[in-house]
Amino acid sequence: HRGGTNPAWNDAILFIRQMIPHHQNAVNMAKALIKTGAVACGQTGPTEEGAAQSTACLLEPIALGIIVTQNKQIQVMKGVLEALGVTEMTSDCDFELSDAAASNSTSSASDVAVNSAKLVASFAAGAFAMF
Repeated sequence: HRGGTNPAWNDAILFIRQMIPHHQNAVNMAKALIKTGAVACGQTGPTEEGAAQSTACLLEPIALGIIVTQNKQIQVMKGVLEALGVTEMTSDCDFELSDAAASNSTSSASDVAVNSAKLVASFAAGAFAMF
């Protein structure tokens, strides 16, 4: 690959390889939060400046923005790696459950994500309530 032994290129490649899964996790968390319905604002049209807004109306554009922006950034970063002739690394955290462990598991990954998103929404609601 073009990075070769150039430390600056190697640092950039390492950065991109770490940022892709970081962004993918952010997108997954934002999608899980939206799936809970906790950020369904339901408001149409602009809000008067200074008017009180619900936590859902504050968080919904943030979650949607994360999905759109970070998905685009993921594609750009993958393109940079491809242009450099570098492969995207898989996570060191990837694992598979044995058949016995999988049959004993009571929560699916999506259940865990949804429950985590609910926890984040309740935390954020409390944080916004402080202001």
